[in-house]
Amino acid sequence: MRMRHLALSGGLILALCGVAVSARQAPGTARPVASHPVPAAAPDRAAAQQTITQTCVGCHSDRAKAGGLSLAAFTVTTAGEHLETTEKMVRKLRAGQMPPAGSRRPDDTVLDALASALEAQADARATSAAPGRRSFQRLNRAEYTRSVRDLLGLDVEAGDYLPLDTKSANFDNIADAQLLSPTVMQGYLTAA
Repeated sequence: MRMRHLALSGGLILALCGVAVSARQAPGTARPVASHPVPAAAPDRAAAQQTITQTCVGCHSDRAKAGGLSLAAFTVTTAGEHLETTEKMVRKLRAGQMPPAGSRRPDDTVLDALASALEAQADARATSAAPGRRSFQRLNRAEYTRSVRDLLGLDVEAGDYLPLDTKSANFDNIADAQLLSPTVMQGYLTAA
């Protein structure tokens, strides 16, 4: 019985300190599906640009500015630099709102290819930005107490074992302020 508690304690130390363990996907299991069809080949930017020029710029010119939007200088290759406009265009195309009813409308496959080309440019821009670093985050005393209660059904007062949590802007769960010192680690080991 004591060995079982020691094994649980060791696993809890890692889990309750906030260390994540990534699970590998088993071979042959299904992967998540995108919310809309993804083309097999890279979208044709030249054809997408031609669609914008022939279909959209008539109403969305510098002079007409339908909906307060001008696409006269808009290019598919620089769509990632104008994310707000690009996302607005993709939403309208995917919803079938553009081109509006009563106007000349290309085939759905042409409009889908345009939306895919715009999404590809926006996604390329979004993935090229450096996301930054994520600080190590551990559980604070209150989170530790709730986690032990939820996992093991034990009421443990973490304040008896763990030192006070460092506060930042009056919050005790900010990762940048939570240092994992030897004293804190010893507290977690003692609590486990």
